[in-house]
Amino acid sequence: MKAPTTCIWWIRSDIRLGYQAELFTALHRFDYLIPLYCIAEDSKSNYDIPSMGIHRQRFRDQSLNELRQELRDRNSDLLIIDGNAVDQIRKLLLFLPNAEVICEKATAWYEIQAERQLISYGIQLDCYPAHTLFTEHQLPFVLSALPNTYTPFRKQVENLKPHYGELTTPSMLPPYPYHLIDLASIDLPESSASVRYTGGRKAGLQRLQTYFISSGNLAQYKETRNGMLNENDSAKISPWLAWGCLHVREVWQAVLDFEQLHQSNASTLWMKYELLWREYFKWLELKYGPRMYTLNNIKSGGAQQGRWHADTFAKWCKGETGDPLTDAGMRELWQTGYSSNRARQNMASYLIYDLNQPWIAGAQWFEYLLTDYDSASNYGNWAYIAGSGCTPGSQRKFNTIKQKETYDPHSLFTRYWLSEY
Repeated sequence: MKAPTTCIWWIRSDIRLGYQAELFTALHRFDYLIPLYCIAEDSKSNYDIPSMGIHRQRFRDQSLNELRQELRDRNSDLLIIDGNAVDQIRKLLLFLPNAEVICEKATAWYEIQAERQLISYGIQLDCYPAHTLFTEHQLPFVLSALPNTYTPFRKQVENLKPHYGELTTPSMLPPYPYHLIDLASIDLPESSASVRYTGGRKAGLQRLQTYFISSGNLAQYKETRNGMLNENDSAKISPWLAWGCLHVREVWQAVLDFEQLHQSNASTLWMKYELLWREYFKWLELKYGPRMYTLNNIKSGGAQQGRWHADTFAKWCKGETGDPLTDAGMRELWQTGYSSNRARQNMASYLIYDLNQPWIAGAQWFEYLLTDYDSASNYGNWAYIAGSGCTPGSQRKFNTIKQKETYDPHSLFTRYWLSEY
């Protein structure tokens, strides 16, 4: 008699059941399924900054709770346990020696190292693509030949068509083997509502429908995207992309649907360009690995290399620099876990060039606070401003006074966040 087969679905930043064609194709050959999420112990950076703050934790917990209920509705469950994922998977395999592990294909270097660790222990690991518009096979160049600036990349890939696969969510999954494992799963808080965003696929799909289809706001995206105060100034879909509640291909398809239903214009094209920026940083992270998180990033030299000063950095973190636009943005970030792209660029520039602080410290602070933290985009954008990343020139210094005059001329954003202004 054939022994039953078990799959451990190792979940990291693809917290969804919908739009998982590659995963569901692989699951057909298994008798049992163990969806697994491991909560690693929080670590601190060399600047003594924790890796994950309350805003991101709340969004993650909401997303996991929603996923757990969806799994239970489909004859399964979600095992959430504390500890290093590699260690916990090895412990699970003591109960299930013939089980296979399936997970999303990571782009972050530290996640790739975890995959390699599992393989080095002889564990069978199957990784499926989950975070990019295109597969590596679709790229018109080998990864080592990826351009070091964005525009040449965009021109080579903008006419490619993403592979969508099967979009439906199965009504049933292989059952959860309660009789085979005896591990208690963590119960996550149910009432920890995010200040600004609600985690989970349902909220992500609702935002996708509202902004991209029903409201018509996408038609004005290019004109409004630099706004910093209003909810519909920009798409604000990034938290659900960062946690994998939505797939980037779904967002791309939503733009195409809008163009078919309404119009194709400069704004829909610009949205595609922004999605291609995200795509570019993902492939750049895969190409350069740990260099993405270092001061010189992908260049040798070129970075503004200020010396870290604790008091100066703390004033920036608290929004107490004396620069109105920077301080307003920093306080919004602290209170909500959100910051617009325009505000982020100004806050980064001010830290690097006006306060002469190392950009890595700022990137780590954003990592701690941002609900939509994504390692590739975060470190890629910071290095771009600092002149050590994919910047065509040497520096990207912003004049925050002129920026405020242009993008907050009536001080609506500044006054909203600075009571003393």
